Amino acid sequence: MGTYILPCFPPLAALLAIGLRRAMLIDPAWCRRVLAGLFGAFGMILAIASIPVLIALAVWSFLPGVPQLYLPGNFFPYLTVLYLGGYGFWLWRWRRRYRAIVLFLFGLAPVVILGLCSIPEKLIRESKAPEPGLRACLSRFEFQPDDVIASDRNGASAVAWMLKRSDLLLLGRMGEFEYAISNYPDSAARFYPAAQFPALLEKIRPRRLVYIVLRAADDDAFPKEWPARQVVSAHGVTIAVF
Repeated sequence: MGTYILPCFPPLAALLAIGLRRAMLIDPAWCRRVLAGLFGAFGMILAIASIPVLIALAVWSFLPGVPQLYLPGNFFPYLTVLYLGGYGFWLWRWRRRYRAIVLFLFGLAPVVILGLCSIPEKLIRESKAPEPGLRACLSRFEFQPDDVIASDRNGASAVAWMLKRSDLLLLGRMGEFEYAISNYPDSAARFYPAAQFPALLEKIRPRRLVYIVLRAADDDAFPKEWPARQVVSAHGVTIAVF
C-alpha cells in the first residue's frame, strides 16, 4: 500500500505550499494568526509531553523483569525526547514571528533522523539489524575448537560475518542461497533440510552442533523435538547446542 501512497506526498506538499502562499497574499494578518495558533498548540504539546515520556523511558530501563525496549548504551531515545521538548518550547515561544516558520521546517530534519534511530528494536525486529543482538548473545557463549556451526537462511550471512567463518552449515530452507546450493557442489554439501537434522547429528558425532538463529528462544527458534543441550538467547538471537 505504501507504494501507492508515497508518490502522493510531493504533489500534496506543492498544493499546500501554493494554497498557503495565496492565503498570505490575500489576508496575511489572518494567516499569521492561524499559523501562530498552530505553532503554539503544536509546540506546547511537544514541550509538555516530552517530560513524562523522558521520565517513563528512564524508569522503564531500570525496571526488573520487563522487556527492554532498547539495547544498553542506546541514548538516541533520550536525545530525541530532549530535542522534541526544546523544539516544542522554542516553536511555542516564537509562534508569532516569521522565524517560527523557519524553525518548524528546518527543525523537522533532526526529528526524522533521531526518530529513525529511536525506533524500538522489537518494532524493527532484531533480524533487520542483527549485529548488536549477535554480539550480546555471543558474549555469553563459549565455543569449542571442533564445534560445527549452523544457521538458517535468515541468519547465515550475519553469523558468518560476525564469526569470520566460511564453513557454516545451512539448516532448514535454501532461501536466497538456492542458486549457490543448486549450482555449486561444495555449497550443496553444506545444506541440510530440517528433516535431515537427526542424520546430521549422527554424522558429526562426537562434535557439538551449534545452531545460531535470529529468533528469540520463545519465538520458535528451533523445533521443539530437537534435543538442545544448552540454549543461550538474548535480544532476539538464540544459540542452541545439540
